[in-house]
Amino acid sequence: MVTKEQLRDIFIEETETLVADLEDGLISLEQSPEDADLISSVFRSAHSIKGSAGIFNLRPIVDLTRAMEALLDQTRKAAIRLESDMFDVLLPLVDAMKRLLQQFKNGQTPALTDSDRETLNVLRRYTNTSDNPSDPEGSKTSNTPKKEVSVSRIFSIAMRFSEDILETGQDPLLLIDELAGLGRILFVKPDLKFLPAFEGLDIYKTYIAWKVTLRTTASMETIRNVFIFTADENEIEITDVTSEFEGDLALSDADKCIGELLVEEGYISEKDVSEALSQHKRTGEILVASGKVSPKAVEAVVKRQQKVRDIVTASAMRIKSEKLDQLVDMAGEMMVAAAQLKRNISLDSVTKAEKIAATETLAALSHELHQKILELR
Repeated sequence: MVTKEQLRDIFIEETETLVADLEDGLISLEQSPEDADLISSVFRSAHSIKGSAGIFNLRPIVDLTRAMEALLDQTRKAAIRLESDMFDVLLPLVDAMKRLLQQFKNGQTPALTDSDRETLNVLRRYTNTSDNPSDPEGSKTSNTPKKEVSVSRIFSIAMRFSEDILETGQDPLLLIDELAGLGRILFVKPDLKFLPAFEGLDIYKTYIAWKVTLRTTASMETIRNVFIFTADENEIEITDVTSEFEGDLALSDADKCIGELLVEEGYISEKDVSEALSQHKRTGEILVASGKVSPKAVEAVVKRQQKVRDIVTASAMRIKSEKLDQLVDMAGEMMVAAAQLKRNISLDSVTKAEKIAATETLAALSHELHQKILELR
């Protein structure tokens, strides 16, 4: 069996080669910034370094390569044009990468310097130029770093991996960790329904599917790039679910049973809930009494659900209030229209067409008012 020290030595040797390839590629790219094959090659080098560094939890190297990936990926898609000043940022970061790798090799804890962080922030601002909604063409004509526009959204990422994914050099847990680097993970839920019986387990295969809920300012495209080398062979579904949340609370939790929420949180199984329901008593009390779940877990779920229900109730009251205001406004419009119709009828100077138009206006308002009243029921 390969020891941890041997794995470490293999990582250092392979990563030193990859960093050298990355540096050579960037130098060549500086001379041929439009070379698509060269851009893709440099991108792959950065991605491979990031994946390897993630295995050993070398966050500084992961941060550097992730920022490089973002720039190179947008370059591949012609969203950003590589210019000479960019290489004044990229190449110093490669030097920083070499130093960090040497620190790890010497048994030290790799750490970014203040200068590294400043350079890294400049690189990140380059990639933010193409995400500026107020200037969709600006990133193609100018690569001057701009202030980051941060709009937090919530995404659901459902992942079901091939059983043989580990053989490709990819690790689902590292991918989840990379997602965490893009923002803040609200929930991580494993799906165990594909897990075989114990005697059928193969330690080299992956059976667990995952669902991650992520709050982030990153774009959906940036999230997709996390799976750039795994999307084709695995089932990855990314959905913007911002409208389904209030703050960090899922509005759908308001209508769920306590047992269902406890299952989703991973405290108990569906079988435990079925057994509790068969006793025709309060689910939480039965589960606590039977030792299936702690009182604190039930209390936490109940409190969270109550918060969601309060939000949903307040929202419903606000909507009804808004609809009532609309009805009052429409009633006012109908009074004006009725007065106008009465005036038109009494005046000989008003044409038949004008009288018909006033009648149609009043009829339309009456129909719309009727529809609004039905919506309030």
